[in-house]
Amino acid sequence: MGIVLAGVVFFVKSQKNKPITKAPDQSTTTQLPEAKLEISGVVVNNFLKSEIEKNEQGDSLLVDNSDYQIVYFPKTKEFIVSITDSPFNEIKQRAEKDLVSRLGVEKEEACKFNVVITTPRFANPEEAGKVYKLSFCE
Repeated sequence: MGIVLAGVVFFVKSQKNKPITKAPDQSTTTQLPEAKLEISGVVVNNFLKSEIEKNEQGDSLLVDNSDYQIVYFPKTKEFIVSITDSPFNEIKQRAEKDLVSRLGVEKEEACKFNVVITTPRFANPEEAGKVYKLSFCE
């Protein structure tokens, strides 16, 4: 758990200490990735087209709002969802729905992905320190 949470925290801290590449302006870029990607044998929408930021390791920040953050790690093909506000279960459901929607897949297909859901102690002390999977896959 500490390693996973540290990865998300590292991404946030890297914004202050390391140069971050803003996502390209799609209207002026001619070399856009294809409309679809394949992850774990599942064809998904190219969510990288709408990434907010990318760090120098290639990790993509997909969602960053007051309730949760979604980061994609391409080297491990892993999605990390960090619930940063409460109530945990309500926000977790919204974040899961957002992820499935962005990927353009059914819930059953999303279960094939490596998705880790965490929360920091300051936001949800009772749920912190645990690693959660997508609720509809358990």
